[in-house]
Amino acid sequence: MIKFLSKFPFFSYLQPFELEFISQLMVEINIEKGDVLFNEGDPGDAVYFILEGALEVVKISDFGDVSIIATLAQGNAIGEMSLIDSKARSATTRALVRTKLVKLSKRMFDKTVSAAPKVGVALLKGLVAAVSDNLRLTSAQLSNQ
Repeated sequence: MIKFLSKFPFFSYLQPFELEFISQLMVEINIEKGDVLFNEGDPGDAVYFILEGALEVVKISDFGDVSIIATLAQGNAIGEMSLIDSKARSATTRALVRTKLVKLSKRMFDKTVSAAPKVGVALLKGLVAAVSDNLRLTSAQLSNQ
């Protein structure tokens, strides 16, 4: 798992031994094609990292129209904002194929920030970088529409 996690920008500020420490706080999850990882409105309580497979992020409009917001594959993360604000999920995420993920709960994230400030700062830097990348991508997509 360390090999895969080291490729995520979220963990780019961590030293290998710090990444080993964080990996022990994570839980592996497998979901089948069509399974929902989380629904819009669910509590935002974790970030997920895709080790294998693919997820589709969908949003349902007030009129019932379904829009595919993103398709995420190996090397992507979903739910980073929940580590910051704990707000409800803003979209539904489901598996396009059998998907293997690892989950870092907000509780474990917060515990790490408090108990190991150096690791916490590195995680926060990675989190900010990931959120910044997502915002830039969204801005580019909006400007192309």
